[in-house]
Amino acid sequence: MFERWNVRDELTREREEQASDYCPVSIAKAIYIEQEFEDCRIKDALGSSNCGTQELDELLLDSNRIYTLNEIKKIAIDYRLRFLPSKYFLGEIPYSAITEIKNVRKITGTEVNKFRILAPSRRFELEDENADPLLFTPLSNGKYYLIYQWGNDLAWHKKLLAMPLRSYRHMVALACSMALLFSIFTPTAMIMHSSRVELDYFDYYRVAFFLFMCILFCAVTVFSSFVFRLFPSDYVWKKKTF
Repeated sequence: MFERWNVRDELTREREEQASDYCPVSIAKAIYIEQEFEDCRIKDALGSSNCGTQELDELLLDSNRIYTLNEIKKIAIDYRLRFLPSKYFLGEIPYSAITEIKNVRKITGTEVNKFRILAPSRRFELEDENADPLLFTPLSNGKYYLIYQWGNDLAWHKKLLAMPLRSYRHMVALACSMALLFSIFTPTAMIMHSSRVELDYFDYYRVAFFLFMCILFCAVTVFSSFVFRLFPSDYVWKKKTF
């Protein structure tokens, strides 16, 4: 009755007693609730993520998924994409992306709650667009870690169509190129009426016509950019709003 007792033996006995009371259904239910809570936390973070950085150990991350801001900016301008906090993204982010976020947490041991998405601008305006979004988290050194990519690949002609809209210089160059082609292939008889029509094809009349067409095409370009919101990609990159 008054025997000495060993603390370790008492702990072992208590563990065995509690183990006998464990219910597999209760354990599974607890795990499910914990996973649901984690999913809700990530979804809330995706819907409210603002500017900021994420303190993650880069040595634990895949170096092939780490990109600098200049690299992302170059691609965004070339393909006319936006790089904004995830809260501005419309449409549903797939559950596989949430799974990847949880994997990053397991690898680094840190909760990930800062997100940015690189996608065509229409993905931030229309929910039914489905063109290659990329989910990033900002690192403390100014770089970004690619967590997940989904959707369809960009069409091969996307870069070609976006090239004239990279900057105002590209837009002016396109307008002048169109003016040059228009001036070259316009018959001389439509430019002037004189006896020199059959003698000199390239003369100062055609040069003057080219300058006039340059002014016209540049004016149409500027007007269209404001009316149809076709702003240059380098300007769109700097915009904080839509």
